[in-house]
Amino acid sequence: MPDPADWDYTFDHLAEIVDEALLAIDFTGPMGLCMQDYGDPIGNRLISLHPDWLQWQVIQNANVYEEGFTEIWDGMRHGLWANRNAETEAPLEALLEPEAVKAIYLTGHSDPTKISPDNWNLDLHFLARPNARRVHLDLFYDYRTNAAQYVAWQRRLRRDQPRTLILWGQGDIFFTSAGGEAYLRDLPDAKLVRLNSGHFATEDCLQEIVDGINSFYDETVR
Repeated sequence: MPDPADWDYTFDHLAEIVDEALLAIDFTGPMGLCMQDYGDPIGNRLISLHPDWLQWQVIQNANVYEEGFTEIWDGMRHGLWANRNAETEAPLEALLEPEAVKAIYLTGHSDPTKISPDNWNLDLHFLARPNARRVHLDLFYDYRTNAAQYVAWQRRLRRDQPRTLILWGQGDIFFTSAGGEAYLRDLPDAKLVRLNSGHFATEDCLQEIVDGINSFYDETVR
């Protein structure tokens, strides 16, 4: 088994792993995909490989539009992506510090007391593993390959018009509410639910999300 320090930490590789796993268990669609954050670029790569797999989709704070980026991305988009080196990596390492990890979970939520501290403490536990920070920096850098495919993914949305439910935490620290609204340009029949929440909306809007998915499936898919 190769040393994890030598693994290829890219979104192409992550999508390849998921693709191989789904093929191995013969779980190949048609299916509904639920995509959130990093799950979106992986899911979109799978759909690009197997367009017949997608029957319907749920998108929760997963960006494929330029206007979806908040200012927190500036260091990546205008620094790291243009020229990766120790100087452009340094500001992004701050995102992996305890207070920043905690803020990612709490920002945008109307009642932060509903968010379990287990979330950021578990993240910090795994961030303390050897090479963990390097993995995250690799993925921060490789995220540029997702942005480069946004136009193609938008084109596919316009062409295929998949049945789509969009659930969007309006106070997301990473992706603006405009990123959720932008889907409606290409998917005018999509249903957009604006949640009074943040990036990890299932932490305080779980029942609303579950009810929304069930209703969407019953009314639109089944």
